[in-house]
Amino acid sequence: YAGVNSETVLKSTDGGQTWSKSLNNVVTGLGRIEIAIAPSDPNVVYAAIDASGGVLYRTTDGGDTWGLVEDSDDVNEGWMGEQGWYDNAIAVHPFSPDTVFLGGIFGWKSWVVEGTERITGITEFYEAPGLFIDFVNFGAPLFGGRLQAGYDDDEAVDITQEQTVSVEVRFGQGSQKAHRFAVSRTGGTAGDGGAGIPFSQYRYRGYVDVPFQVWDTDNNRQLMVSFRDQADDGAYNLIEFNTSGDRDLHSREYLFVHRYPYDADNPKAEIAANGGLINGLMYFLWPHLAAEETWDPENLPNTFFRIGVIQADAKLRDMEFWVEHNEVHVDHHNITMVPINEATNEFHILSGTDGGFAYSRDGGETWMEGDQSRGYNTSQFYDATKRPGFSMYLGGTQDNGTWRSYNNANSRRGWLLSFGADGFDVVWKGQDSLIGSWQFNNIRRSVDGGRSWPPAINGLEDVGVQRGQFFTNLGTSVDRPDHIFTIGPSGVWQSTDFAGTWIARSLPSTRWQRFGQGKVRVSLADPDVVWAGYRLRSPDNRQTLHVSTNGGSSFRPIPVPPLYPAPNAAISGLATHPHSRETAYALFSVSGWPKILRTTDMGTTWEDLTGFDDSGTGESANGFPNVRVYDLEVFPDNPNIIWAGTDIGLFESTDHGESWHYADNGLPAAIIWRIRIVEDQVILATHGRGVWTLDLTEVQTSTDQLAEIPTAFELEGNYPNPFNPSTTIAFEVSHESHVTVTVFDVLGRKVVTLTDQAYVPGRHLLDWNASDLASGQYFYRMEVDGTIVGSKSMHLIK
Repeated sequence: YAGVNSETVLKSTDGGQTWSKSLNNVVTGLGRIEIAIAPSDPNVVYAAIDASGGVLYRTTDGGDTWGLVEDSDDVNEGWMGEQGWYDNAIAVHPFSPDTVFLGGIFGWKSWVVEGTERITGITEFYEAPGLFIDFVNFGAPLFGGRLQAGYDDDEAVDITQEQTVSVEVRFGQGSQKAHRFAVSRTGGTAGDGGAGIPFSQYRYRGYVDVPFQVWDTDNNRQLMVSFRDQADDGAYNLIEFNTSGDRDLHSREYLFVHRYPYDADNPKAEIAANGGLINGLMYFLWPHLAAEETWDPENLPNTFFRIGVIQADAKLRDMEFWVEHNEVHVDHHNITMVPINEATNEFHILSGTDGGFAYSRDGGETWMEGDQSRGYNTSQFYDATKRPGFSMYLGGTQDNGTWRSYNNANSRRGWLLSFGADGFDVVWKGQDSLIGSWQFNNIRRSVDGGRSWPPAINGLEDVGVQRGQFFTNLGTSVDRPDHIFTIGPSGVWQSTDFAGTWIARSLPSTRWQRFGQGKVRVSLADPDVVWAGYRLRSPDNRQTLHVSTNGGSSFRPIPVPPLYPAPNAAISGLATHPHSRETAYALFSVSGWPKILRTTDMGTTWEDLTGFDDSGTGESANGFPNVRVYDLEVFPDNPNIIWAGTDIGLFESTDHGESWHYADNGLPAAIIWRIRIVEDQVILATHGRGVWTLDLTEVQTSTDQLAEIPTAFELEGNYPNPFNPSTTIAFEVSHESHVTVTVFDVLGRKVVTLTDQAYVPGRHLLDWNASDLASGQYFYRMEVDGTIVGSKSMHLIK
């Protein structure tokens, strides 16, 4: 059996050569389906489905027929909670086919009892191909917060669960009439005509045409529908998601489906009144136009979304806690039964959790857990760093706290727990000075070598569930180790005394707003340059990336680039260049779109390094995979080499980002959240396979395209030449020296200094963007320790 994600259960009887549908179209458009076969009776199979907090199906005839198994008292109905996409594990008792162990946030034991119950259940939220709208998670009970059922809404009347039916909302297949409601411009919790307006304050505005139809597919009839006319302009109009600014620009065209049959000539009297939308209210949704889609009511594509309801006689089950959070770590992902003795009903249980694994020798009565102190090295690290001068490491792990290793760490030595909770970004300045973090900007520091970890949030107001972002992010520089940065809804926060006190570097609310998982990074080339933000593109020009060139004293927003190559999504990573202060990298995880964007001019322009076009097809032209990307590192001794940490392992470019290949160098294909170069080591924090390190010399000698150390200083020709508007200048350094590269126009006037700093031996690259200059001939000159070693010409053609 195979649980196909959100769609069906397939069955094969020939070892996987052919497959047929067994449990079909139960929960389309949601999360996972997990399967468990009863060891004592292979005809009994259970399917745990991510819907409504957890739906359990069972077959007793090898998959020919399936039935629901409902909670007998409705107390423990949704054992997965809201995390079925993440926590869904199931195993059948080794000796009893009627008993099943279920894993969600906690662990549950369930067994089938006598009796049946006639149930009506909403089990499907299906979005058909070509659907051009998305749905807002507004905290509703169903389908990831996107759907409110009327029978579960305190304001709705004349609706019961038994009256709920399956519904399709069809576009491009005709229109129908709808009840139109408007709200006050000054209504709601913020007084802006937005959120928090009770249905009783909705004003009826008439019965108007809408460019879709609502069908009861159980009874093949159309239904009454209502909508909130946010702009009060008489029409149903969808726009991209926005809840700020003028009321008319909010994307709050809420949709209300009623249980009453449709009458094209007569509005429903109970609905056609102020506040009347509560009558027969079956479903409440908040649709909005998907990113980069267009709304043309006269030419909508032929597509639909469906809310599916089933009515059936369900078997009943009882449930009880099998393991609670104070016994075993939360978030169960896998359950394995180990039969010992059927005669004495003895069996063991292994449970894989966010904390690692738990083991029970008595069927779940008592538990033991594996942890870092026993050398268990497969933890999910979000970040890791190194103690200067020592092979000692500090790392933050998902759900497992912040840990530090002993000296000369290896894969078989244990680590020491510093403090608990989710562990995120870390800093290790010196022997006694360490910083760790946990969720919602909770930052701790130790100034006694890790013996104590008091809070380090003095002056930091963006802390806690309401204000701090979940993925706590820290930015720092080896050149200014006492300067630490973090971010929150107020903007960027800076400490100049190693997190002893914090200062707000506030940004205007019109240009800055917390959005999910933001990043802050200090330039490796210049500690005065600090990058911070959440995305490159933002529908309302908020949440954008910002940059500081004065050490964090002030920030300016990066101009919003054209749609291509920047996806309209949050960044999943942010990185800088070891030599060029103007260069930064914004990383993305949007399927089919560029994954690494590079700027060489402080964010004025951006280029894609991963070979994706603007079609969203997911095909790369230069070998980069269509997967999530979390971090990037440019190697200081050879900037041609770039490493990218992805969902499927490490990918490498040895030609400055022109092409990519899987770095088949012994590292497992694990998720890589962070890549750091500290002193002479590369440090990788993997999400599931621990911390890995490699000497820099090994990276260099293993790279085919790395040249030997030059024997002389040399300025090479730029490429491309002619160029428009960017080009790359290469030069070679034979021994550590101060190098200056300057660009002049044909009259000998200095245009720009590309670099003026010390360089180690090797070949180095400089990127120059001349988009603000006129076409013509330019010259560039290289000086080493004040002596001119070469000059060349180049042509800008626009």
